[in-house]
Amino acid sequence: MKRIIPSILLGVLLVSGTAYAQTAGSPTQPDNTKTPLNFWASGYEAQWLSQTQASAFEGAKDDGDEYFDVKPGDTVTFDAKFKNTSKETWYPTSADRQVCINIYKDPKVTSAPAGTGYDDPKSPKFGRSFWADPSWAIQDYRIGCINEASVAPGATGSFTMKFAIPANTPPGSYREDITLASGPYWMANTTNGDPIGAAHIWVGFDVKTFGVINGVKISKTTTATTQDVKIQFAVFGLSYAPNANGQNAINLSQDIEVLDPQGTIMPQLSQKGIVTSTQTITDAEKLLIDTSADNAFLVLYNTLRFPIKVVHGTYTAKITVHDILTGKQSVSSIPFTL
Repeated sequence: MKRIIPSILLGVLLVSGTAYAQTAGSPTQPDNTKTPLNFWASGYEAQWLSQTQASAFEGAKDDGDEYFDVKPGDTVTFDAKFKNTSKETWYPTSADRQVCINIYKDPKVTSAPAGTGYDDPKSPKFGRSFWADPSWAIQDYRIGCINEASVAPGATGSFTMKFAIPANTPPGSYREDITLASGPYWMANTTNGDPIGAAHIWVGFDVKTFGVINGVKISKTTTATTQDVKIQFAVFGLSYAPNANGQNAINLSQDIEVLDPQGTIMPQLSQKGIVTSTQTITDAEKLLIDTSADNAFLVLYNTLRFPIKVVHGTYTAKITVHDILTGKQSVSSIPFTL
């Protein structure tokens, strides 16, 4: 969906977030117990097959687009499948040869907000998860066991994982690592596992509140008389409410202040109270905003038109986006050169 807004060349686009996970790392014990001398589950092995995000095996490209875009209060659910490449049958219960997905900490990544203790080896919370959902088999560190009643050697086992984004989560990028385990013992994956050969994947969260998010893009077009600078960015955490006609609508406005290389405001390019969007949304778009595992954000673009002869240097566009429905606002200073 793309709609052009008739004021200083603006535009909007409602889109959904994307998600992805891959492997990496050096783990702690999955059950938050002392690691035994032989921490591998004897006779157990798995091969990663698929999951509901993009490719998750070791060596997949980390291009910054692999994290779930979420906001506080959301829930993220996804599935993963592993082939049983061992000689033992897997079961979901603790009575015999139980196989589950457990937390597996990588000390090189941030798995939780600072000060919570989940990344601190000296904390009793280390080895547990900040993102634990009430549905987990054992709260804080064992996410769940195989969905099937049994998985014979050569067959495929599936796992459904649900993560909760706490309401007090500060904005930031976080990554939780997980692995297959039999009890407190890690399961090997010698086919496409991580560097130490564990059956290990991870899931990332980009926690956002209302505001400009990653993905600012600047493009320039020169004509015989003008230089046009198009600034595109995204606003997350949309709200909607019924308008006068009873239709659900998004209601945003912008203030734009352009500064020249000397830091002086350029009034001919600066405006306040620009109505960015009072657009109605369809039931499908409402569902997109409401769906916690695939949140929507609004892509905005402004085109600033400069004369062909202009002082060369670094300019700044200070853009303030107002959510009229909630009173929230986001301010972003975006530099560009001419």
